[in-house]
Amino acid sequence: MIVASLVVLTFVCLGLPPALRYTTASRMRRMHAELVGQDDEFRRLRDQLNALRDECSRMDRQQRHLELRRTRLHGEVEEARRELTRLRTPATERIAA
Repeated sequence: MIVASLVVLTFVCLGLPPALRYTTASRMRRMHAELVGQDDEFRRLRDQLNALRDECSRMDRQQRHLELRRTRLHGEVEEARRELTRLRTPATERIAA
């Protein structure tokens, strides 16, 4: 009985460290693969975010450009309206003025 207990204890003592090492290494491989996958996902999302930021910046520049153009065109329209009003007045009034 003591011999059997010693044999079992020997197998446990000799077999447990390799089993734990194998289990730990296996878990570390799985976690590493998961981490690499998450890193790839992070890179993809970061690139997508940068592309969206660039697009927003480009849209802001275009909007500012169009607002300036609208303001300039509005001024030209007002100037043309004043000129049209001036030309519509009879020539005698323009000469008298």
